[in-house]
Amino acid sequence: MDELYKTTVFFTLVLALALVIERALEVAKALYDLLDSRYDLHKYWTKRAKMMQKKANETLGTLEYVDPAAIGFILNKLDDRLVSNQRNSNNTVPVLSGDLVRAAAIKIISKCIGIVFGIIIAFIFQINLIAMLRDANATSLPAWSPQVVFQTALTGTIIGLGTGLVHKFIRAIEDKRDKKRTQNGGLNG
Repeated sequence: MDELYKTTVFFTLVLALALVIERALEVAKALYDLLDSRYDLHKYWTKRAKMMQKKANETLGTLEYVDPAAIGFILNKLDDRLVSNQRNSNNTVPVLSGDLVRAAAIKIISKCIGIVFGIIIAFIFQINLIAMLRDANATSLPAWSPQVVFQTALTGTIIGLGTGLVHKFIRAIEDKRDKKRTQNGGLNG
C-alpha cells in the first residue's frame, strides 16, 4: 500500500506541475493580449500576414494559370491556423489574416516556453516518467548519465505540453503496471 501511496503522490505532483505551467502561460497570454491592444500590435501582425501572403504568391506564382478546382486539394492542405477557419467547399483561395498569424505565433511560442519551463521543473524535481513507463521499478542509473538526462528532458517536454499529455503518459504507465500484475499472477504479483 505504501508503493501505491508514493505513486499516487508522484503522479499528482506531475499533474499539478503541468497544470501550473498551463495556467501561468494563460496568464502570460492574457497580459500579452492587454499589451497587444494597448500598443496596437495588430499592425505588426497584419504586416506579417501581408509578407506571408506576398511570399505565398511568389511561391505559388507558377500555379497562376491553373484552374482553382484542379489544385483545390492542395489549397485545403494548408494549415488551418493560418488560413480561414471554415473549409472552402468550392475550392476558393484561402484567406491569410493578421489575427490568424498572431494566433498561430502565440500558440507556437507558448508551447516552446511551456517546454522550457517543463524541462527546468523536471530537472529541479528529478522527475522521470519515461523510466517509469519502461519499468515500473525505474532502474537506478547515475543521476547525470546521458540516458537519465535525455529521459528527464523528455519528461519535462511532456510536462510542458500540458496536462492532457501528462495524463496519457500516466495512463500508459498504469496500464503497463496492470498488465505486468496480471502476467505475474494476480494483484499480489
